Amino acid sequence: AWVLRFRHGGRRQEVTLGRYPDMTLAAARIAASRRRVALLDGINPADEVRKAKARKDWTVRQLINDYRDKVLKTLADSTQRSYERNLTRVENGMGAMSVGSVGPADVVAELERHEIGWVEAFTLWCVLRGIFKHAAGKKIIVASPCAGISLDSVIGKRPEVKKRLMLTDDELHVLLTAKMRDENKLALAVMLATGV
Repeated sequence: AWVLRFRHGGRRQEVTLGRYPDMTLAAARIAASRRRVALLDGINPADEVRKAKARKDWTVRQLINDYRDKVLKTLADSTQRSYERNLTRVENGMGAMSVGSVGPADVVAELERHEIGWVEAFTLWCVLRGIFKHAAGKKIIVASPCAGISLDSVIGKRPEVKKRLMLTDDELHVLLTAKMRDENKLALAVMLATGV
């Protein structure tokens, strides 16, 4: 193995650069010179190696499983059911991706990929924000790829809520006094009485 030995902070340390024959002597010299330049800037190469090992490269699927264990089970039952549906959608769509490689375009593509209604798309958006907030909280990523995405731009504005049709007293009077067969009048009375 090619090893760089150096002193930093009064201590002798070393960093493995690579293994022979995978790394040639020329490549090992180039890697060693880069690390020496970093050392002159006050950056300890051994610390950088330790930090890189500590940063686990999570997949979106692993992140979702961690989110289920730590966050999802604390939510209300109805929220768990709707979130679980959407977590499965995200898992199927981008589960194998590395969390660090997910960008805003991937989030937009995930939102646009599904043929679902506005409310379900909004829930999917909440799930995406939730899992990437969880990743940022664990310092798997520096910032959420959901930041800066406008949901209105992706799925449009929320459709207007349909108003309920309610008959006025005068309209009810006209309906109940209209000429119709007895069976229809009885069926109408039953529907009105039961609120169907």
